[in-house]
Amino acid sequence: MIEPFRQRQSVRRGPLRLLLCVPGVPGRPDNTNRLYSLGLLYLKRAAIEAGWDCDLLDAYFSGLGRQETVDRIIAGPQPDLIGFSLHTPRMHDEAGWIIETLKHAAGWNIPVVAGGHYASMFGADILTGGNRMDFVIEGEGEGALHGLLAALAAGRPPDNIAGLRWLGASGRVEGDRPRCRAADLDRLGNISFDWVQEDLQPDEWSLVTSRGCPGDCGFCLVGKLWGRPGDWRGHSPEWVVGQVEELVRRKGASSITMVDDNFLGDDDPRRRARAIASLMKSRGLFVPFSIMARADIAVRHPGAFRELREVGLESVFLGLESGDDRLLQRLGKRSDAAAGKAAARALDRLGLKVTVGVIIFHPWMTKEGILSDLQYLEGILLECPGASLIGLNELDVFGGTPVARELDPDSRQWRLPWQAADRAGQAAYEDWQIILGAVLFPAMRAAAKHGGHLRRPFALWQIQALRELVMAGEQRPLEESLIRLRASICSLLLKHTSRVVVEDFLGQNPAQSMEGHAAERCFTRVDREITTEHQEIALK
Repeated sequence: MIEPFRQRQSVRRGPLRLLLCVPGVPGRPDNTNRLYSLGLLYLKRAAIEAGWDCDLLDAYFSGLGRQETVDRIIAGPQPDLIGFSLHTPRMHDEAGWIIETLKHAAGWNIPVVAGGHYASMFGADILTGGNRMDFVIEGEGEGALHGLLAALAAGRPPDNIAGLRWLGASGRVEGDRPRCRAADLDRLGNISFDWVQEDLQPDEWSLVTSRGCPGDCGFCLVGKLWGRPGDWRGHSPEWVVGQVEELVRRKGASSITMVDDNFLGDDDPRRRARAIASLMKSRGLFVPFSIMARADIAVRHPGAFRELREVGLESVFLGLESGDDRLLQRLGKRSDAAAGKAAARALDRLGLKVTVGVIIFHPWMTKEGILSDLQYLEGILLECPGASLIGLNELDVFGGTPVARELDPDSRQWRLPWQAADRAGQAAYEDWQIILGAVLFPAMRAAAKHGGHLRRPFALWQIQALRELVMAGEQRPLEESLIRLRASICSLLLKHTSRVVVEDFLGQNPAQSMEGHAAERCFTRVDREITTEHQEIALK
């Protein structure tokens, strides 16, 4: 793999070329992700500093199919190395297909490096599972990528590069230096938004201002990606405001999504918030923006959110997960239900929109527990007029996390399947998946098609619909529940939108939606990963 680079250098003029690609995901009926992968910009800076040219292709953001991705790659300059950002097994499969197609259709036999969540967790399996990937970078990618590019350009083995693994001549996976962790994010963040080739609308710009999270939840992959659970590192306030100014003044951003795991994760959240707000005021900057935060920080430091509200903060995502303190303890939340409710109240009093993240369905759920969680959520939404939720989610159990080890200590899967021991709870969960595909998703599509974004009404409908489903249990056939819930969502659409939307909803074939509910469920699960963990995907 080193010799081909020596040969290329002997015949080409100018620097070597790297292509960085985020593969698309097949089979999605829509592409609702509008967050460009900011990590590509960081990695491009590392490539430039190593003396390479670098092209970017975010096929996921652009909604490109696999053949469209191949066509786009072939239409550009032939690279000397291709890098794929892989966050799920499906992205890995797509990357493999793209590599094979490039070999057969274009005759390209180009070395490949992979990084991202999935690659960081299953690097050895990727290297030994079909000889499609030559290198894997685990964890933060900038330092390892720079080292790899420098080694390849010099024609030397990529030895002693922290976080880099590869398949040696003996067929064994080599590279065992611990992952590197950048101490100075500002230096890594010497990026340019001009490198973004995709067409972003004024309200689609995003920014990442930190890495990691001070929490260490037992189901979360954040700590595994960044190298140390409970660790948070932030860009300086000067860097943050400089990037905001760039987006507002030069890119015309009308709103910004901050894709951090936790926007205020340092030891003194209010000091950081005050520094950012003060700099924005001094530069005459005011732009609506949204952040993610922990409930305990919102309770202890409401002044930090007040400072940020004065310069544009309008929405906060809180991962409350449950109203059951026993489950919260099991999930390692280091917070309780009372703190979650207090956080929502505090932010609502500041006039901020609050989006509540919840996990209703999990291996330990019971009928009584589901009803209790719904009552908890309903209480928050009714007490806080600005509060809403994305959906009534299930627990994704990722391999290598504490929750996964509790359920199956020997598992080597990316996502562990589970089934609740409580029969009534499991039945409600399975029926709810059908309700989503046959009722809620068609209604949401119809509303969105005509400009009706009814997050809060849909949230309250979900709470009531699931409560009705659970309480009816086996006494009411699912078909009857479907009819009742379709009627109730028609009433909701008629109240908040128009007759045209109702007709659009009714014009969709519910039988097809029910038959395809598994695909719909998969689609929403992928979207949820972007919503609740979009900060990692945007970074890598």
